[in-house]
Amino acid sequence: MNIDEMSGKELVEFIRKSGVVMPQWLIDMKQGEKQRPLTREQQVEFAEIHSIQLRSCAALYYIGECIKRFGRGPNGQFIFCHENTVVEIDKTVIEKLLKTQIEDVLIDEEPEDKYISVMKFYKRDEINWKRSTSPWLVDFIDEVLIACAEEMLDSFIDTPKSKQIH
Repeated sequence: MNIDEMSGKELVEFIRKSGVVMPQWLIDMKQGEKQRPLTREQQVEFAEIHSIQLRSCAALYYIGECIKRFGRGPNGQFIFCHENTVVEIDKTVIEKLLKTQIEDVLIDEEPEDKYISVMKFYKRDEINWKRSTSPWLVDFIDEVLIACAEEMLDSFIDTPKSKQIH
């Protein structure tokens, strides 16, 4: 059955079985409470849960873009390529990158908004990538991975030792 065709009770049961974390107030809302505005606490709680889902979608979208651009590794793994460097990536790595490089920064900049600013960021980026062929988030993740790959390579390359005697 399509989600759009489910009744309220069927949808709640579907969510419970799916393992998706949902606030109890959202699942158990009484009919009369559905029309009232959400409290600030409910907005923040919903934004955090929704941001987790948006982060997951953004990571999967990025991996899909990498598959289009670079194919897969020899064992079918997801890869990112830059010049002579190939880095294996996965959903967890990209989600961690998004969390530390974007979400934590947004939360630090607007602590009172917490995940509301994060949710707005992902929604704006989603709108932008639907309008363009090269979304900002893909370019940003590329830049972070390139910087990491270059730093990693630099750490493996021996720097010439000075021949000067001290």
